[in-house]
Amino acid sequence: MVLAACSHPLELRGSPPGEPEPLHVRDSALVVPPPGETRAAALDDGFPVWLVRHADGTLSVISGVAPRERSGATLFAAGGALVRWLPASRRLLAGDVAYDETGHVLGVASDDDCFDACPRIAEPADGAHDLDAFAFTAGSDGAIAIGAPLPAGTAPTVSTWVEWDHEPHQARDLPPQRGEVAPDGNAAIDDARAWPIGSYAVVAGSIVQSTSEPPRLCGPCGACTTEAPHVLGVPTVTVSAPIEHAESGTILVRRERAGLAVIATAPSAACL
Repeated sequence: MVLAACSHPLELRGSPPGEPEPLHVRDSALVVPPPGETRAAALDDGFPVWLVRHADGTLSVISGVAPRERSGATLFAAGGALVRWLPASRRLLAGDVAYDETGHVLGVASDDDCFDACPRIAEPADGAHDLDAFAFTAGSDGAIAIGAPLPAGTAPTVSTWVEWDHEPHQARDLPPQRGEVAPDGNAAIDDARAWPIGSYAVVAGSIVQSTSEPPRLCGPCGACTTEAPHVLGVPTVTVSAPIEHAESGTILVRRERAGLAVIATAPSAACL
C-alpha cells in the first residue's frame, strides 16, 4: 500500500537501494508533506513515525520512539520516550535528548533560563543513538511505500561547545515546549484494548502505581476506576510506605494477549 501522491517531485537521495517490503499504512489519507514541512503518521499496526520533508525535497521517515535513559526522575516512566517535533527549531525531542531533522542526536537539551531558542543543547548525549528510520521507495506516480526499519547505530562523538555541567546528568522528560507537535493518534484506552494483538495505539492517560497492586492504565491526570486495566512493561516500584503515583501524558501502548504493554511515554501539558 502507498501513501497518497504529493504535488511536489520527491527525491530519494540517500534512500537505501532495493525494493523494501512495503508495510501497509493504516490511514490512506496520509500524504508526504511539502518541502520544509513535517507530518506525524502511523504504520499499519499503529506504530508512530515522523515524515520529515527537508528543504531540498528529500524525505526522512523517522521512528516515533527513542530509548530512554534511566534516572531517579524517570523511575516510573516506560522504557521508551515518544519523539516530539519542534517546528520552530526543526528539531525532534525525546525525553530530554534533542535530534536534528534527520534523526541525528545533537545532545541533552535544557529549557532552563532560555527563551526563543528553547530547548537549548546543554551537554553532549554521550553514547546516545540516532533515531531509527524506515526505508521507503517511490512509485511512478510519486507516491511512496514504507519498508523495513533501519536501526540506528551509536552516534559518533562530535566536538561541540556546550555549557559545562559538573553534576552527573539526571535523565528527565522536558515538559511540553511551545508549539510542539505530538505523535499521531488519539485512541481511547478501551478501544486500544479491543484492537488486534500486536497493534499499537497512542492514548492520553496515566500510569498509576501503588504499593497495593500492579500498575494500571488510567484516564488523564490520574483519574482511575476499578475497571482500569493493569498494564505490562512497567516495573513495579516497591517503597516502604503506602503510596500512589500517577505519571500522566501521552502513552504508546501495544495490544498483547495478556493486556496492554506500555512502550513509550511523553509528558502532556493537560495536567501541568
